[in-house]
Order: sequence, then structure tokens, then C-alpha cells
Amino acid sequence: MGVFMIRNLIGDKAFYQKVLAVAIPMMLQQMLGSFVSIVDNLIVGQVGDSAVAAIALVNRYFMISFFAIIGFTSIAGVFIAQYAGAKNPSKMQETFRISFLTSGVLAIPFLIGGLFFSKEIVSFFSNQTSGPLVDEGIRVLRIITVSLIPTAISVNIANAMRAVYDTKKPLIASLVAIVVNVTLDFSFLYGWFFLPKWGVIGVAIATLMARIVEMTILVTFLIRKDYQFKSKLSESFKVTGDLAFTMIKKGLPLTLNEIVWASGMSLLWKFYATRGESVLTSFAISSTTSDIFFSLFSGMAVATTIMVAHNLGANELDTARKNAYQLIFFSAMMSFVFGGLIYLTSLALPLLYTKVTPSSLALSQHILQVMAFFFVIYMLNVECFFILRAGGAIRQALILDSGYMLFINLPTVAFFTYFTNLPVLTLYLIGQSVDIIKLIIAFSILRQENWVNNLTVSPTLKEA
Repeated sequence: MGVFMIRNLIGDKAFYQKVLAVAIPMMLQQMLGSFVSIVDNLIVGQVGDSAVAAIALVNRYFMISFFAIIGFTSIAGVFIAQYAGAKNPSKMQETFRISFLTSGVLAIPFLIGGLFFSKEIVSFFSNQTSGPLVDEGIRVLRIITVSLIPTAISVNIANAMRAVYDTKKPLIASLVAIVVNVTLDFSFLYGWFFLPKWGVIGVAIATLMARIVEMTILVTFLIRKDYQFKSKLSESFKVTGDLAFTMIKKGLPLTLNEIVWASGMSLLWKFYATRGESVLTSFAISSTTSDIFFSLFSGMAVATTIMVAHNLGANELDTARKNAYQLIFFSAMMSFVFGGLIYLTSLALPLLYTKVTPSSLALSQHILQVMAFFFVIYMLNVECFFILRAGGAIRQALILDSGYMLFINLPTVAFFTYFTNLPVLTLYLIGQSVDIIKLIIAFSILRQENWVNNLTVSPTLKEA
């Protein structure tokens, strides 16, 4: 196919300017959020390995609930972007309302679980039923669970803003929230400004307060600016059956996909944790550190939604197709740079985590070095997923993401976890290696081009 020729994979100056204009603000936002996680880890690390592990366990549960909401809001972002390309503001508004209502419903079971079944959740992920790790985890989980409410509101607003090219306001809200978070982290740790010394609990409270601040800023921006997707509060339940059905048909499988994927990642942590509590500390350090560089994923997700979905909605199918393949090439080039940075960062960990045990720190370094080697594989797999999602090819996206997690990743790691005595680093290396096969499948699915779809002209989406 001609599109795979190298000269067609390299975009012009205008293409890269547009990609970077929408990707960089999101990447900065994600990087800064990851920086806060690192600060949290450094602060909690002053308490000890168990405290770091407790935060890591809670983040596993929060990640599942967060990705459940992200799953639906991301498909809503695709619809908003395509309707923006089709110049249909009424459907943009309706999409925004459906996104808000659905994500609220999705958040309820996770709120109930985190508040009323916190011990069972912490025990499941830690392989422990009592002790300091479980006690700390329970207290932190209940606080962090409450933060899901402002987080869900913020995600919906920020996602819609990015879908219409406004990436700066979500970045501003995130920046302010980060300053609040870091300030309160240190305040609760050292008792600044007459605040109590709450340790790990203080870190959780700081996170909750920062999420409330972020939500407040985004709501203020939404009220003050006349966005095309914005609608009156009194019209919150004003939705049509056709669009709601189509969005749920597309969005629910993607939501389930995100839940399965996030749950799968948490199960992988559980498998690795069978090799000792210190393993959780190592993975907490390595994951929060690597998240700075995995911000490339978030940036490319926004860029793909805009560069592919907008053109599909405007019925510019050839342009959308060309942009998709050029985004793949661009993401591959960027991933080599980011992978190298991950490796260099792994060498600096001993300078940051002076209170963590040497064995945990050494394992963290090795995990990061494995991530650095496989980073290009991760990025290409994720970019293929973003393209499929932008075109509404949800079935293919499910096969590539949660399907592969359920039937390949989890069984492979589970087998070597429970039927061998391999060390955790070898287990991790095996788990990452299967992504090479996943990439072959991803390219095969992508080349079928079932994702080249204009969702706005679907019979169920036409204006009455």
C-alpha cells in the first residue's frame, strides 16, 4: 500500500506544528501530574517502604475507577471532535450531556467499593489480611475514593475542551492543582501553617483538596466561555434516544475495555507482589517515575483525536488516513527519545530515594531499564489503539487492548508466577515481551482500515 512508503509517513511543517500544538499542553499536564506522584512518593518514602506500598495499592484501585470514566469520556471526545468537524453544535452539546450522566453512573459502584469494602480491596492487592500496610491502605483508600467525584467532573470538562482544540485551560487548572497538592503535601508532613502532621493520610487529603481545586477552576472556565459543547444546567437530561444509544453502543464496550485493561494491570501487580512486599515499593517507584515519560501517550491521544476524528467528521477520509500513518511514524521517532530518557533517569534514582532499601531501589532501576527498551513497542501499540478509537472501530480496539490482556498477558504471567520460581524481574521481562506479538497484530488490524469511518453520517446520528 502506497501510504506505507517512507515519504508518505513524514508530514510537512504545518502537520507537526498542529500535532505539537495540541499534544504538548496535554503532555505537560501529564508530566506535572506525574511529578506530583513522585513528590508524594518521596514524601511518603520518608516514612518507609510500607507507606510507599500502601499508596501504590490504593492507586491500583483508583486507576481502575479512573479508567472506567476515561473509557466513556474518550469516546465522547471522539464524537465531540467529529461533530465539531461536521459543524453540528447541538449534537456536541448533547454528547457532552450524555458523557456527564454516564460517567456519573459509572462512578457509583467504585465509590461504594472504596468506601465500604476498603479492607477487602487492599487485602486483595497486597496478598495480606492485616498489618501496617493494610491499615494504612484502608485509611488512604477511603479518602482517595472521595476524590473520584471531582475527578470525574474535571475529566468530562477537560476532555471536551481538548476535543475543540482548547488544551491550555485544562493545563492551567492542572498547574494550579499541582501547586496546591505539593504545598499541602509538605504542610501535612512537617506541620506547616499550623496544620497537623498527618503523614500518609495527609498526602491523601492533599490529593482530594487538589482535585476539588482543579474541578472548581474548570467549571469556572466552562461558565465564562461560550463553548459550542456547553449547554444549560436545566437541560442536563435533554438527550435523544438515537445518540444516547449510539454512544453507549460505542462507549460501553470501550469503558469495559478500560476497566478490564486497568484491572489486568492491577492483577499483574498482584502476581509480582507474590515475590515480596518490597516488590510493591519497587514498582511504585518505577511506575511513578516512568509516568513522566508515558505522558507521550496522553499527548498523542489528544493529537490523534483531533488530527483523525476531526477530519473523519468533516468527511475528509483521505486526509484522516494520511494523518493517522504520519502520527504512527512521529510517535515512533518520539518514543526512541523518551525511551533513552527513561534509561538515564533510572541511573539517578539513588540520588532521590535515600530512605528506601537498596534492594527495592535496585529493582526499581532494572524495571525502568526494561521499560526503556520496550518503550517504542508500547507507543506503537497505543497509537494504533488511539487511531482505531478515533474512527469508532471499537471491536478491533477491544481485541487489541483488553482482549490481548485477558487471553495473552495475564495467562502468560500467571503461569510463570505460580508454576515457576523465577525472580520478579524475569517475570516482568516475560510479561513485556508478549507486547511484541501484540504489535504485529495491531499493524495487521490497522491496515484493514475499518477505522476510516465518519460517525456523524451514521443513520442513527442524522438530525431528525
